[in-house]
Amino acid sequence: MVYGGGALPVYEDDEAIGALEIRREGLYTRFTALLPPGHGPGLSRLWILGQDGGAAPLALLEPVPGGRRLSLRLTRLELGRLPAAPVRAEARDAGGECSAFSFQSSEETDGHTSDVGHWFAMTGSRDGDGRRGAHGRAPTGGDRGGG
Repeated sequence: MVYGGGALPVYEDDEAIGALEIRREGLYTRFTALLPPGHGPGLSRLWILGQDGGAAPLALLEPVPGGRRLSLRLTRLELGRLPAAPVRAEARDAGGECSAFSFQSSEETDGHTSDVGHWFAMTGSRDGDGRRGAHGRAPTGGDRGGG
């Protein structure tokens, strides 16, 4: 009874590094883990591996002082994408798949780094009001009064 509650061992490079705790919270299932720092410099993603050899990504591990953390709540529908008979979890290199969420910024203002460049790259808008599309263009038509 793993998705109903319990724990899965977490491995990284075939070395046991901790446990993924699983518990039911009403209609949801909560996954939590506190793991040591990763072997590489980048972000890590936690994967669930099934008895049949199948694997599914669970979530990115959040870097915290002294290690990495996961706290995730899934619905029963979301649980359906995970292997039915899980045997373990693996921390794997995220492979730069989240480069837009970098913790460093390439834009500087008065000697201080700013994350506004990354916000612009993710949203296409410097003010974050949602009025611009993904490529920084204003939407056409609508009630803007010009079209």
